[in-house]
Amino acid sequence: MLGLVSVNMAAQQQVKKDTIKNIDEVVVTALGIKRQDKSLGYVAEKVDAEVFENIQNNNWAQGLEGRVAGLKIQTAGAGPLSSSRITLRGEKSFNLDGNYALIVVDGVPLSNSTTGTGTAAYGAGTGGDLPIDLGNGLNSINPDDIESVTVLKGASAAALYGSRAANGALMVTTKSGRSKNGKLKVSFNSSLSFDSVLKWPDYQYQYGQGTLAKNTAGEFFYSYGASADGVSTGGTSSAFGPKFNGQSYFQYDPNLLGQSAERQLWRPYEDNIKGFWETGVTSSNNISVESSTDRTSFRTSLSYLDNKWMMPNTGFDRFNMAFSLDHKVTDKFKISTKFNYANTKSDNLPATGYNNQSISYFMIFQNPNVDLAWYKPIWKPGQEQVDQIHPFSSFIDNPYLIAYQMLNGVEKKMITGNISGTYDFNKNFSLMLRSGIEMLDEERTTKRPYSSANYLKGFYREQYIKNNEFNNDLLFTFKKDFNKFNVTAMQEQVFGITDM
Repeated sequence: MLGLVSVNMAAQQQVKKDTIKNIDEVVVTALGIKRQDKSLGYVAEKVDAEVFENIQNNNWAQGLEGRVAGLKIQTAGAGPLSSSRITLRGEKSFNLDGNYALIVVDGVPLSNSTTGTGTAAYGAGTGGDLPIDLGNGLNSINPDDIESVTVLKGASAAALYGSRAANGALMVTTKSGRSKNGKLKVSFNSSLSFDSVLKWPDYQYQYGQGTLAKNTAGEFFYSYGASADGVSTGGTSSAFGPKFNGQSYFQYDPNLLGQSAERQLWRPYEDNIKGFWETGVTSSNNISVESSTDRTSFRTSLSYLDNKWMMPNTGFDRFNMAFSLDHKVTDKFKISTKFNYANTKSDNLPATGYNNQSISYFMIFQNPNVDLAWYKPIWKPGQEQVDQIHPFSSFIDNPYLIAYQMLNGVEKKMITGNISGTYDFNKNFSLMLRSGIEMLDEERTTKRPYSSANYLKGFYREQYIKNNEFNNDLLFTFKKDFNKFNVTAMQEQVFGITDM
């Protein structure tokens, strides 16, 4: 339980309207209270809906990048859900998890926590698993439903939320019905975006796989398995072999699944890394209906987002539903409610880090003389789902096995919302009671097939995560104008319950 009494006094001064711009801009502060920017004793920056409508992204928070001073957004770039780490005015603690800004949606604090898989990001050859970027609470918010985001910087700006807001807060306000003249307004918004790999390393295709071994003539050579040319050099992940110069060697034959019967041309395959990746496509469609009268306003919206990521067989889809209602029961009593529902599903998200099961791990050790197409069948003929094709090292998994058989699924359901009642005793005194809720229900599945380097007999796991948080706040407000000054005093009580 937290309580806070605040008193605000602001001088009123008459100025010409065309000499000062935005002096009466309204921002949303703690508990969703609307205040004039000029009356605040701390920094609050506001970002309007147009930003999020025009910058459709898998994670809307990235639209804040470069728009708010002191705000830093870090993403791991580890998959389509792309969890964001948001800090304000730099790092303040050696505990990295203690530097996050608090996310508040319509006055309800969002846990925005990330529950890991319990595995380390580094573990090549340890026989373990890898973490998956399954997103956080920010991913569940539909950017088309955002009316504005106010950034409160520093502990004083968000003191009402206690220590959890010591690093500032992002106040997200979702849209309400505001059509004119009581007319029904229907809006439709559709977007399409494409993703591609931003930058590639400078790969060399002058020298092929090998170990600097020389034949009896003192020349560098290559041989997949022992041959008339010399000992096997085809088991290394290093490209210290002969230069590509039109010569022929005994190489891997994908039809024989072994050494070629005849010497084959020693040549590079220059698309054997880039050719694995695809152009990612994200489509989003949103429809909303809203209306308002002098006593009632409402808005409801439905949204569906479908993402096909750059790595084959990865991506997610998300369904959002939002509802908002404001009704003036009497001249003195008003009720309001807002609810948002999000359902995020994915059959497969990529693993992250440095491990046999990471696609990046394969790319590091892919040699210039190896054709990517040799891996596409995934399984050896007659040994489907039992023995994979990875002809150069049993330590390195087949990339298509990683993409199509090592599956990391998730279904995440999230509800945030509030209901409030406000009673105006007279023009100076008012009382508001509000209850807010955040509910998270998440199911994860992890599948590893037979023959994978870390799980020779396969592996399957299910993980269930539930988190419920309830917040109730009571706000008593006094407002009065005294000629050139106005006074606003508020007494607040906040009660919170978290059920993990």
